[in-house]
Amino acid sequence: MRKAQKRNLELKASFHDDFDATIIKSWFGFEEENLTGAEPSLIFTLEEKDGNILQVAFNTGIGWQIVEDGHRVEHSGFRKNFVSNSIIGCLIIRVIKGLGMRMAERGHPLESDIWIGLKFHWKMEEIDLVKALPDGKAGKIVHLMPTKYLGEYEFSTTTPEEDWIQLFKTYNIDIPSKLLQKIKDSK
Repeated sequence: MRKAQKRNLELKASFHDDFDATIIKSWFGFEEENLTGAEPSLIFTLEEKDGNILQVAFNTGIGWQIVEDGHRVEHSGFRKNFVSNSIIGCLIIRVIKGLGMRMAERGHPLESDIWIGLKFHWKMEEIDLVKALPDGKAGKIVHLMPTKYLGEYEFSTTTPEEDWIQLFKTYNIDIPSKLLQKIKDSK
């Protein structure tokens, strides 16, 4: 029997890792490989400087329902916020505590649009979940996470509402009805 050489045993990552990208689209939906699953995810479309596009999803946990065509989620029970040991909870803790961002100024975490236009450095990391994973065992998972805040999409308009519309149109995203109503009310 032929012996394997060391170079034959070296594995390469099959995922995208260690890169800068802007969140160009954000919505609550179901991951392609988990279309039958009960829990929605916050899904980001990321764009690198070279135009490479990829997606990453952050599971919300049990009991969340998609409303407003994916612009928001609501809990079917008593929860008003995500739990800290969910994947989306880990994301929120990372950007607020780990990266020092003031996300409340952008909106509520239950709204997907608050993420659009943010630029981060992204890296695969091991995340320690406090409670059980879907297979019933507590443990760690590897997930793509933002590791450094790099700024925001550069706007050239004058009002925040116009900025958002410019961003939505640039990336061919449906403009949320709440934003359209706010603009209509301000005129």
